Amino acid sequence: MATITNYNIDQGTDWSVVVTAKDLTGTLIDLSSATISSQMRKNYTSTTSHTISATTLVAAEGTITLNLTAAVSAAIISGYYYYDVEVASGLGIITRITEGKIHLRPEVTK
Repeated sequence: MATITNYNIDQGTDWSVVVTAKDLTGTLIDLSSATISSQMRKNYTSTTSHTISATTLVAAEGTITLNLTAAVSAAIISGYYYYDVEVASGLGIITRITEGKIHLRPEVTK
């Protein structure tokens, strides 16, 4: 089961966080041959999505950096979104490692 973590992000600012990939037993996932994907959507069935940049920080430690640049967060309409992060192993096994809600708080200064 994925870890549930919610984030508050200020629209128009740079945002990043480091997460650790673990399987269902809590064991670190080696990301050496893995592909990481992350998206946010207004609701689970929304056809419009926004990609959250997800890059491996230290493969053997299972650490991933999630990132939105200031330009990207400014271009997204403020509000509440759902997100998740999935890791696809070299064998094609997909594991959702974290999910939750993002509150993209509106920017006043532009």
